[in-house]
Amino acid sequence: MEKRVFSWLYVYMVLAVLVLFAPYWLWWLKPETKLDLLIVDKTVPDRSYHEHQGLVWVLNQQKYVHGNGKRYKAARDYAGFAPKQDETYEVRPLPKEMARYDAVYIVDTYGVYEEEFVHKQTDGARAKVYGGLERQEMESLWRFARQGGKTLIAEFNSMAHPTEKEVRASFAQLFGLEWTGWIGRYFPDLNSQEVPVWVKENYKAQYGKAFSFRGPGMVLVDESDRLLVLDRRDLGGGGVMFSSTKAGEARWGGKMRTSYSYWFDIVKPLDERMVLATYTLSLSERGKEKLRAIGLPFSFPAVVRYETKTYQSYYFCGDYADQGELPSVYQTVGLDVWR
Repeated sequence: MEKRVFSWLYVYMVLAVLVLFAPYWLWWLKPETKLDLLIVDKTVPDRSYHEHQGLVWVLNQQKYVHGNGKRYKAARDYAGFAPKQDETYEVRPLPKEMARYDAVYIVDTYGVYEEEFVHKQTDGARAKVYGGLERQEMESLWRFARQGGKTLIAEFNSMAHPTEKEVRASFAQLFGLEWTGWIGRYFPDLNSQEVPVWVKENYKAQYGKAFSFRGPGMVLVDESDRLLVLDRRDLGGGGVMFSSTKAGEARWGGKMRTSYSYWFDIVKPLDERMVLATYTLSLSERGKEKLRAIGLPFSFPAVVRYETKTYQSYYFCGDYADQGELPSVYQTVGLDVWR
């Protein structure tokens, strides 16, 4: 009798261990998918690679590998600004021949500035070391798109400052949209250190008084540094809401709705049917009136998909791949959903 009880206890323990470690071994049983993705990131002031490490984590967690079978590494697998250990850097250009790639993901082209790279400060006056999308790079992206069957993905900031207007217009054409010139962000507290110094300096220069806001609010800035601050009196019951459209639900197989609290840009698609998700600003009537005065909508695209006979593109109107903190382990099924 005791032997039978012990046997069943042993079986239960084995089953418990299998269930406990199921996400781990299920990940190892999952087949790999080959994908040659070119990641472009010009905003790498240090070796944390925070602008594209979220993208690399997802690629590895979903078991995407290079065509040669190697897994993606944030420090190795990208073109752009590459800092070295001795506080020098190198620039990794776009490959001259891009035909072998299935897709290109432009994470960020804002660049690296002296305050971050040289002086190790996170804010202050902006003196560029390197950054902006260049004309020859734009030409390479067009050639890549025309090869047929390719995918282009980009997100904020890939075309705003410091990219020149001519290059920006070419980028917008490639992705089937138009930039209004405005960017913005919701802050849970306008008195926090999250609000950049340049926002406060611009506000004082524009309005002739100190930036003294407190509590939740939004900051909107255009390409000429014109600034609009919406404080708690201008807000409704929330901040910025990301919601899938009917086209997005059909493409993703379900509805998506969540709050978004980082930088976004306001764009116009060539065709409203291309919009897969939108942002909606939660505003009071006072706040809506302020946006009407400068010709901005309360709801605008968050994800735009553009398709031609030779390529498809996705533009994410936000800083989606930027992840400051990520789990050290990715070899687990379901961890992406939990996150």
